[in-house]
Amino acid sequence: MDDGRSGSGFDTYLMTWNPAFSTIDEAAWSDGIAQAAAGVAYEDRWSTGQNTRMAPGDRVILLRQGTGVRGLVAAGWVESDVYQGDHWDSDHGGQANYADVRWESLLPLDAPLPTEELLASLPLVKWNYILGSGTRVKPEAVADLEASWSAYYSIGTSTPTTGTSMRQSAADRKLIEDRGQLVMTAWFESRKWEVSDVRLTNPFDAVATRDGETLYLEAKGTTGAGASVIVTKNEVRFAREHPGRCVIGVVSNIRLDDAPGAPRRAMGGDLRLLSWTPDDVDLTPLTYGWKTDDAAPFGG
Repeated sequence: MDDGRSGSGFDTYLMTWNPAFSTIDEAAWSDGIAQAAAGVAYEDRWSTGQNTRMAPGDRVILLRQGTGVRGLVAAGWVESDVYQGDHWDSDHGGQANYADVRWESLLPLDAPLPTEELLASLPLVKWNYILGSGTRVKPEAVADLEASWSAYYSIGTSTPTTGTSMRQSAADRKLIEDRGQLVMTAWFESRKWEVSDVRLTNPFDAVATRDGETLYLEAKGTTGAGASVIVTKNEVRFAREHPGRCVIGVVSNIRLDDAPGAPRRAMGGDLRLLSWTPDDVDLTPLTYGWKTDDAAPFGG
């Protein structure tokens, strides 16, 4: 962990939670989601791991770890200096470091901002190697992290009519995402393109090749009409760097089937293939990252 304080006056830390080792009161968490959505922060305390340098006003973002569902589930602020209390694991015994926190935005525990997306869009943070609570985020990664969280959270707490709500469970969102990818891939393969799924490690979902030509494909599945879709900073950057070679497949009106006795599955979907050359006029900013180092201090 880097011990230097950032020039912004506060640092940003990742707090961690692994359901294999500790539990969260899900009823209290659900109340916290509603409370934060109404503008009232949810107050809690959290283990800071080996970190004893956190201070009031530092930023904290909660990362769900372990197997299965992984990703960011909350963001807030430190409200106290680090103090010691009985260890959160009663079998461990002894003391642990804690800080009081004020969570200002929370998502359902099973519907985080997925680690898979973070790996692709924020490679400066070593998401698979966060070893414990209190890991400091590099200052150069903070703006993009905040923008990703804010955009994801703002969609998750709205009730959009043009896209898939992030309030759906992680499992449902994965079904919708996979259905969009499947429908788009099938269209290209039916026309003799060879398609490779590369979405876990790239700012696009697939590569299609045919007769020496290469296209970069982005699939956007939604249960809505697909009048607008969410795109990431890295997706926009890559498309702008590869004009004429990027295609978005918007698969709208996907249905989730929940037939008794059968596994839940995504069905249907209407495919529209669009040239993916984003101009500023086509993009609606959801958040901005503001660099404070060059801002004039307020002397009032």
